[in-house]
Amino acid sequence: MEDAFEQTMYWLLAGSKGAENRIRIIAALRARPMNLNELSKKTALNYKTVQHHIDLLTENNLLV
Repeated sequence: MEDAFEQTMYWLLAGSKGAENRIRIIAALRARPMNLNELSKKTALNYKTVQHHIDLLTENNLLV
């Protein structure tokens, strides 16, 4: 059986409706650091949507 970390990673990056957006955000941040406005423009996502996904990624220690 998968451990809690693996289950969380699967949910964040594959198993949920917002996973594709989170992957787009992570990919954008790999290129260079960006603030929420820059990420919103780069990913063509609403500012609040980006903020929500950044919060989820931070809460789950994928971003610091």
